[in-house]
Amino acid sequence: MWREHKKLWRQRAVVGFVVVGLLLNLFLLLRSEYSRQAWEEPTVSCYRSIYREIKGKEPARAKSYLRKKSNNQNITYERRTGYKTLLSEISRAGSYDEYLEEREADYSKSRIFEEFRKSSKYDRKDAAKVMKILRRFQGSTIKIVPSRGWKLIFQFFQTDIAGFIILLAAAAASFMKEKERGEYTFIRTMKKGRGPFIVDKALALLLFTMEVVILLYLENMLVAWKLYGLGNLNACLQSVHGFIGTGVAADLKQSTVLFLGLKLLTYFLMMLLILFLMTVCDMPQKLYICLTAIIGGSGLAYWGISANSWLSILKYVNLIGFLHTGDMMAVYRNIGLYGFPVSYITVSIIFFVVAGILLFAGTVFFFCDQKIIFHAKRHILSRGKRQRKIRAYHLFYGETKKILYYQRVLLMIVIFAGVIWQNYTPVHSLYDDDSDVYYKEYVDQVSGAYTKTSAKKIKQWQEERLALEKQIHDEKRKAPTKELKALVDIGYSKERKRTEGFQVLMNHLSYISGIPGGGLFYERGYEQLTGYETAWKQDARLALECVFMVILTVTGIYSREYETGMMRLLRTTPGGRQELRSAKLWIGVGIVTVIYGIVYGSEFYRILSAFGTKGWSCSVASMSHMPMYLSGLAVVDYLALISAMRYLGLLLVMVSVYLISGRAKSFIMTLIYSISVFALPLFLYLSGVKVLKYVLLNPLLLGNVF
Repeated sequence: MWREHKKLWRQRAVVGFVVVGLLLNLFLLLRSEYSRQAWEEPTVSCYRSIYREIKGKEPARAKSYLRKKSNNQNITYERRTGYKTLLSEISRAGSYDEYLEEREADYSKSRIFEEFRKSSKYDRKDAAKVMKILRRFQGSTIKIVPSRGWKLIFQFFQTDIAGFIILLAAAAASFMKEKERGEYTFIRTMKKGRGPFIVDKALALLLFTMEVVILLYLENMLVAWKLYGLGNLNACLQSVHGFIGTGVAADLKQSTVLFLGLKLLTYFLMMLLILFLMTVCDMPQKLYICLTAIIGGSGLAYWGISANSWLSILKYVNLIGFLHTGDMMAVYRNIGLYGFPVSYITVSIIFFVVAGILLFAGTVFFFCDQKIIFHAKRHILSRGKRQRKIRAYHLFYGETKKILYYQRVLLMIVIFAGVIWQNYTPVHSLYDDDSDVYYKEYVDQVSGAYTKTSAKKIKQWQEERLALEKQIHDEKRKAPTKELKALVDIGYSKERKRTEGFQVLMNHLSYISGIPGGGLFYERGYEQLTGYETAWKQDARLALECVFMVILTVTGIYSREYETGMMRLLRTTPGGRQELRSAKLWIGVGIVTVIYGIVYGSEFYRILSAFGTKGWSCSVASMSHMPMYLSGLAVVDYLALISAMRYLGLLLVMVSVYLISGRAKSFIMTLIYSISVFALPLFLYLSGVKVLKYVLLNPLLLGNVF
């Protein structure tokens, strides 16, 4: 084991991933804190200075002090925001009994209405057990601590992203890379030697996992201590804002130990899962797909299933749920097992132990039992037929067949297209509200460039609206009572909505009046294609899908040749090298084109088939969220520009993967390097790290960066 562990740390790739992972975690920690907007929440320095003002005070005095400061108009708005934030965080400070009384009152009400709600026996057992656990803390004192610092330790999920990449890279370099090179053909020649070897390998990786957990969360603790301090370590866990409902009876020191223990078990489970899949999967593509399916399925279950659903056990008992270790500790929660409520933490520990033993045993068993050499039928052609077949061989078509058929790339693309088709969701809601319906009705009649004809129509509508408003005003004036006036408003509510829609049209007309080539059109569909408001998330998701598929499909085009040693035979002559490189490049371009067409073709069809293409010859600056320096581009020109940028970005991803494969000479390492460089920044951008929008190839892949 120690030899394998030493060999692991001697690999430059592993050390590089550890260093980069720690730097990435540090960057994400600092960005999350220093990117806070002063007018929305207190900055790091403001929070720290306010906490020092109340440090050591009794909870009642601290609350009074913060309340007085937050209402002082002579203090800057940013400072008052800080006082209000701290007041909200320490609102539960003092006696725990106040919170317990509130929970007891809610529990009593729920018991009164049980007959009417027809709640199940499990719900009653669950509520009773929750109250039984919370009553244990009666008489406890909630102290004042810097909650922001502790949340960086307990609830900073992005640290686990860096941790997962490090573990995957270490397992690949230590196990999968040796498997690809065929080293296990010699190592596993004796049945007695296979078991001890894989056991040592697994134990070395688990020891490495423990070291990674310590390094990552020690970094989190140091950053939290440096930015905010940690306060009184003897305070109970309920003192941290958001942890008032926890069932953990421990102070902050003990809670930290428990957190690290649970996190370590989660990382052990993650490493054993990766090692098991690497043992079972004979191809790195299968490993890639299996990991994506497990992580994606866990994410869908965790974020998609309601906490009150009967499927809640799937929400919490999965990899993503376990990685949210801080949330596991923040609120006491039960998991139903055979009708009995059992603590979520208890269920998690049992699951860790059982699943860990099964994965470890499965890894050893499958590794020892796998065949090294598979028997295959040999069909030897006669010399004449063999010569004719060699002369008739065409490099491009041969490489195409090898990549699409033998490397299963065509099958992957077909499955990917099926998944896209299965998840295709037409646009059901075209309008924001009732007034938007009338706005579209108006603008569709005058869509395009603003002409005399459209000006005449708009003037006519304006006169109709003014006449209607005069009519409503006269009827309300004649109404003798308030009730009758209210009835007049109700009767004309539909026309009022129409007037609001017309007012939106007039505002849009006023906006485009000074824009060269400006025009009127219903912009809701184009807004979704140009990254308006929350549409940036869809841009990131589509780019991430494309990048994942491009990496999966083109990684094997070059790395397979290096991995098997065929590159030495295929590149024996200058002409052979050039033709081979050209053939692989054009095959890669074709694969990228198909993936691009599947993803963005379906998205453009989904939006444009619902909203239409009216007004796409007008200036793109006619939409208020677009910059004026793009006023020379029509909407269709802008859509073509961002489409070309995305396509170019995917081509550059493909070329970069080729270059990485030439350097790594391993399929699995090429895969991990490519994911870390191209997919990880997109994923972090999608999770809210907006600064990564302009990093590496993201501007091209996202398109809407103007």
